Amino acid sequence: MARIFLALALTGCVSTLPALPVDHSPPAVTLHAPPPGQGQIVVDAVDAPGARLEEVVAHGTVDTPWRLYYPRSQVTLTRDRCDTLPCTVDAPYGPIELVVKHGDAEQPFKLTVDEKRSFVRVRLPEHEHSAAGVLGWVLACVAIAPIGGGAGLIAVDSQQYALPGGLVLGFGVALAAVGVALGVTHPLYDRPGTLAAWTF
Repeated sequence: MARIFLALALTGCVSTLPALPVDHSPPAVTLHAPPPGQGQIVVDAVDAPGARLEEVVAHGTVDTPWRLYYPRSQVTLTRDRCDTLPCTVDAPYGPIELVVKHGDAEQPFKLTVDEKRSFVRVRLPEHEHSAAGVLGWVLACVAIAPIGGGAGLIAVDSQQYALPGGLVLGFGVALAAVGVALGVTHPLYDRPGTLAAWTF
């Protein structure tokens, strides 16, 4: 129930920002001739120090302990290719699937290896869901209840409910103000990743 409420509270509060471009400047890496029958891929990441590269070996499914509800689970087998970027990858001709990872962010991509050297530059997706921003919008949504309740009490034509209604309404307004302030100063947003690939 708490997860459902949180999802409803954040609906419309997370902005989707436009993807940022990546440039096509030459890679800052030493190039070498690939082995016979193989092509070469140069991979770089923008604004992601410590990013690493993995190759997807296979996709599949496995049985899960909770098979009554989720009988099969999707798995992806990978192997390490580069611990730092930029780097070069030699691979046999044909399709290849790679993944750039940095922390919790990742950007998968597929390409076909041939005799031409390929260069790929990746800007990883961004997800800003700070605890302060989430708390702010949750508080703003929760404040609807005391604001509505307080206004309802004030609307009753009775001196008996005027004071408690005003107190409840004031609490709701204050709660909403704090929530909106946190939400505005700690915006929640998603930005998709960007990928540029070319041969040279």
